[in-house]
Amino acid sequence: LITREEFQAVIDQITLEPRSTEQVSQQDWIDLFHSIDVDQSGYLSVDEVHAIFADDPLPMPMDLIKSWIAQFDTNNDGQLSLAEFLEFVRKTTTKSYL
Repeated sequence: LITREEFQAVIDQITLEPRSTEQVSQQDWIDLFHSIDVDQSGYLSVDEVHAIFADDPLPMPMDLIKSWIAQFDTNNDGQLSLAEFLEFVRKTTTKSYL
């Protein structure tokens, strides 16, 4: 299980710092996906994403997580596949790493 701090550190590092494609690879994102996917279903559920932020003093509300997932959930199954997660990465990072 990835901790909220580990998740936030990866997101901060990738989205805020100028980095080359050699430093942040698609495999880094795939590894992050699998770290969050604790039940190894191949999908990120609302609960799995919520668990990352559970220990935060201001945890992310479930409604916000559901909204975020819905934006990238192209097949409308209520969870993110690896492909949908990578599309999220592609659309939300400052540079295209994929």
